[in-house]
Amino acid sequence: VSGDPEPNVEIDAALLAQALVQLLASVRSELRPGGCIELKVCSSETEACLCIELQGERQARGDDWLASGMGYWVARRVLGEQGGRLVEPEDTEEAVYRIFLPLV
Repeated sequence: VSGDPEPNVEIDAALLAQALVQLLASVRSELRPGGCIELKVCSSETEACLCIELQGERQARGDDWLASGMGYWVARRVLGEQGGRLVEPEDTEEAVYRIFLPLV
């Protein structure tokens, strides 16, 4: 993990962990063996951002949960209920997922 180490956000830690587990399991399925996931934290005046960047050779975008997209759906829903949001890559070339959380 790199970046701003301590942006001050107010979120239920257990729910954030649930969203991260779902999202990381889903994005992991995109990587071929030898790839890695890099986490970066940054913040602006109004929100913190956790960037989840896939590095290495990727395969078709997938989801471990029966390839149904449920991992992404759960992450979006949990984050939304906590005032945050998940931004997925807009195209197949980009490999960065972003979680935005409001600062307190």
